[in-house]
Amino acid sequence: MNSVITFDVSSNLENLVREQMRATGYYIAWDSTSTPDKKTIYLPHNMVWKPNTESQQALSDIQQAIAIINQRRAAGDQIRLLRCVILNSTPWRAVYGEPIQS
Repeated sequence: MNSVITFDVSSNLENLVREQMRATGYYIAWDSTSTPDKKTIYLPHNMVWKPNTESQQALSDIQQAIAIINQRRAAGDQIRLLRCVILNSTPWRAVYGEPIQS
């Protein structure tokens, strides 16, 4: 299954979490194969996805990503996972968009 994670973290630092998740094999976009021009589909700023990943593994991955980020931050500047939803999803449906500038 493909796991899609939608999340919110404290201090609006979703970009840090996305980058850490990318370092562990998660994606912030995919290429459409259903159109002849193979458009890139960009996810919203608080989403990542990974193929062949069960939801429990995805939950562990995002918790670990936040722990790694917090190791580099001061004790009073830690981020928290406020909420997340993990969906196993195939096939994909999307509206095309532009990449998020971070």
